[in-house]
Amino acid sequence: MTMILDAGELAGALHAGARLDLVVERRPVRLVAEENAVRVGMADLTQGFSVLLRSPKAEGEIVIDHRYLVAALKGMKAGAQVTIEPAKAQAKISVETAAGPKTSRVPMLDPSTVHTPPTADAAPIIVGMKELKRLLAAVRCAPPPSDTRYDMCGVHLVARQVDKGGPHRLVAEATDSQVGSITASEVIAPDDMQDAIVAHHTIAMVGALPIGDDESVGLAITETHWILTTETIRAQGQHIDGRFPDLRRVIPTEFEATALLDTAVLDDALAAAMPLTSDDKKNRGVFLGIRNGVLTVVGGAGGGGALNADAHARVDVDCATGGQDAWVWLNGENLGRVLSVHRSETVRLRKAPAGNIVLIDGVNSLEDDPEAPPPAQLGILVGLHANVWAAWAAEAPAEAAA
Repeated sequence: MTMILDAGELAGALHAGARLDLVVERRPVRLVAEENAVRVGMADLTQGFSVLLRSPKAEGEIVIDHRYLVAALKGMKAGAQVTIEPAKAQAKISVETAAGPKTSRVPMLDPSTVHTPPTADAAPIIVGMKELKRLLAAVRCAPPPSDTRYDMCGVHLVARQVDKGGPHRLVAEATDSQVGSITASEVIAPDDMQDAIVAHHTIAMVGALPIGDDESVGLAITETHWILTTETIRAQGQHIDGRFPDLRRVIPTEFEATALLDTAVLDDALAAAMPLTSDDKKNRGVFLGIRNGVLTVVGGAGGGGALNADAHARVDVDCATGGQDAWVWLNGENLGRVLSVHRSETVRLRKAPAGNIVLIDGVNSLEDDPEAPPPAQLGILVGLHANVWAAWAAEAPAEAAA
């Protein structure tokens, strides 16, 4: 049951596991022999990672505490091989170092105590790594990492028929009740693909994987895990139990007001208004007004939507508008987060007539073109209070309400 590996490649695999936060004290490393290779894996209750390393000789399965394995490789020479073989209840690890041959004897762990990676029954869909990162990055806005709900909400991966009559595509959705985000990829997915609610911390694992943006990965979803694979790497994350809300049911189909402007201009207007909003992060309200070729951004609203008449900022931006005059009160931080992930040269804001729902996307037209494909990215913002603009208009200075 001897295994011979390149010591540098083994150290690299252990380092990759550490970057994924899969290595803590007493975390086992499983080495399993495959044909002319050894699979080196690390896992915890919610996620796992393994890499296939070439081996001129590999037999059986050995499980060793990560810290002992790292210590045994310390001081290894470049290009050195490491030999691992069992010796009763211990593993004998031999490696060439700058000071000469080094042999360590460390305890072996019981393989039955190690988390077994899940297997997928269905064939994976092939996704470019760059496209997968883009898809997941576009739903980071709901909720933010600082929110206590960050790991409870998760991201919904699902196959949807985005274009009428077209194939199903891989779609990512996220929401925290005030912010929603829907992003469609170009990846074709089977219409019966299992959906999954993926925890945000396992999504963070994707960016840390040693896989280049120009590479492709296989994505498979089981009832309990989502699994990413390449020829040598395998990573998996556990689902969040529950059912994801159907965001499509809250997307309005009619709008009372629409504005179209440069995203950078809206960024600047928001930056000018935000410093005068409430310090309460859950109540940092800004007013948006769409009126006759002008988008107005007003900061300075405190609790309950009351405007501080002595300390408020107002920015008027010339832009293309449609529909009637409308005001909406939004959390400015939520608006900023949506703009940060739904990046395009232009941004379209559409306010629904009922309630305080605003849609944000990057198309280049005020009106919906029935022949045009739907936006690949759609942000959904829910206002802090319905009809709050009336209270603001009553309290604001006359020139601000004009």
